[in-house]
Amino acid sequence: MSRGFSRLALGARWGRQHNTSSTPGMMEVAVIDPLFVLEPERLSAATATSAAQVGGDAAGVQPFVTLSVPFRLLALLNQGHLELADHDDPGNHWYFGKRAELFQYQFVGRHSVHSGFTSLVMAHELKQLMSATVQKQNRKQAALEDRSWLAFLQHMKGSSGEGIWPTPALPFLFAGKAIECESVGVYSVAEGGSVHGLMLSTEYDTPGAG
Repeated sequence: MSRGFSRLALGARWGRQHNTSSTPGMMEVAVIDPLFVLEPERLSAATATSAAQVGGDAAGVQPFVTLSVPFRLLALLNQGHLELADHDDPGNHWYFGKRAELFQYQFVGRHSVHSGFTSLVMAHELKQLMSATVQKQNRKQAALEDRSWLAFLQHMKGSSGEGIWPTPALPFLFAGKAIECESVGVYSVAEGGSVHGLMLSTEYDTPGAG
């Protein structure tokens, strides 16, 4: 059994016991700039700024986007498929699970991009980060454990992100490049009320980005 599959299987098992979604058989994941995950103080600042600027606007740019996915899709979230935009649009798309026509995808939300990357993490892990007090000693320990932004960049070196997640030290289901963008739009495709596929699409000019 591969390391990636083992970690996702453990995540699914954890979810059955500590389900973070209100729907049985579902798990909540967050789509977020990985810099915010590895340096949580940035996430705290961005969350405060977003609350003041965007308020309850669901179409506005947020620090992260959460959605519920079934366990079968959760097991595929480390298998992002990269598609570059055409020559008129320098961005890119990431697809997970079932592919569909563009018009079939439903908008979920959009998150800001500061580092040039997007990522998927378990929502409960993100909540733990947001509720913890970030201290200098914690940051030093994180660096020793290779859970740092430098470790992330070294792991990403020479790759756009496909098939290299997760790792024991870096808590991502997936992370990949978000090319020349200010935000990433999150879209889902569903059948029978259950999400079967995701699309992450880079956006260059969006209201409230920054």
